[in-house]
Amino acid sequence: MSRQERNFPKLKKETQEQFEERLRKTALNLPTSFIDAAIGDMQRRCQRLYKAKGGVFKEGGRKRKRQRLS
Repeated sequence: MSRQERNFPKLKKETQEQFEERLRKTALNLPTSFIDAAIGDMQRRCQRLYKAKGGVFKEGGRKRKRQRLS
């Protein structure tokens, strides 16, 4: 979505409804492998959030190749 927004004209205004529709379309186009990886990593992320007592924590920690989205 950030990539899309970089291509917007400077003065473009987007309503919340338009944003939500763009978000929905983007989410539906995510590769299944990306979704599966995120779900598979949820336990580790939740444990880090719990240790941080719901606060901010640094993401990362696993060395693996980032998956590019088209």
